Amino acid sequence: MNGKTIAGISAWLLGLAVVLGAWNAHGMESLVEKGLMQTKYIKTFHTGVYYQFIISTILFVIGIVNKDIQKTLKISALFLFVGMLIFSVSLYLLAFNEMLGAGLKKLGMVAPIGGLLMTAGFLVLGIHFFKNKNA
Repeated sequence: MNGKTIAGISAWLLGLAVVLGAWNAHGMESLVEKGLMQTKYIKTFHTGVYYQFIISTILFVIGIVNKDIQKTLKISALFLFVGMLIFSVSLYLLAFNEMLGAGLKKLGMVAPIGGLLMTAGFLVLGIHFFKNKNA
């Protein structure tokens, strides 16, 4: 995985976050009005979008600043990416639990795994900067 790939994927994730955020702000209210979703899940969905924005922005910066990605940055980017996917997607699905009738409430227990992976990604990123004098 090189910097260009990381920047490209994160740009798509940022675009998706814009669409999801707009729908969260303007489209989900109709689901509440129709009784298909509780108001509290709008905030749950928003939290997923928020973290998707933050992590995707960080990945974008990692990608555009570093054309030749060193091993520690690759590991950091992987932890951040997978953690964000697990965290945000589990919250997106949790928000639609009632509407889907799928019994997805247990996904609330999956989100912390994504949070731990994101934390690991930041720790590895910090290690990278402490170990590399040229970083």
